[in-house]
Amino acid sequence: MACDWIGFCSLKEEAQAAWAQAVLSVFAIGVAIYLPHRDRKAELRRRLDVYCTLLGTLSTQAKMDAEHLERAIQIGGDATRPLDGWQKMVDAIASCPLHDVPDHRLVLLLSDAGIMAGMEGEAWNRGRGADVIPAERRRALRDLKIAANTLREIHEDAVAIRNELGSSTWIGAARYRAFRLKRWLAAKREKEGTTGA
Repeated sequence: MACDWIGFCSLKEEAQAAWAQAVLSVFAIGVAIYLPHRDRKAELRRRLDVYCTLLGTLSTQAKMDAEHLERAIQIGGDATRPLDGWQKMVDAIASCPLHDVPDHRLVLLLSDAGIMAGMEGEAWNRGRGADVIPAERRRALRDLKIAANTLREIHEDAVAIRNELGSSTWIGAARYRAFRLKRWLAAKREKEGTTGA
């Protein structure tokens, strides 16, 4: 073999075998470290997706409930829930084992979502009947819209956390910080608009 300029080729066969084994061992160790990390990351992403889906469904249901109650108030009739299963979703949030939640910020979001879901359910029950006084129905609708908007914001926060934890570390962290900055600036503009007027 004419490869004298490469030191590997000039070694004896036993030395070449030893070096090949050493290099491949290092490669095998790298693979053994990477595969569990990849699997752990995929499992984390799956768990985050479950929580985000639950919060997204809850948010969508609350928005639909508010629209249906508003329509019922306009026509003066009873309101019916567009989707059944509100209580099942509320129970699913209440039964989430907190030790299994992959990020402490999600624990706070799930707690807030449970409170808002209770507020939404109570407002829905207060305003759904046609025999309820119109002023009470309007108050119930207002509370329902507040709960729906809060649940939407909770869902957005959960998605931002999922994006931070589910992607490469620095990109996800930068996305999450940009999201929080955007939310903070919007709240600041809203506060200045309400106090300045």
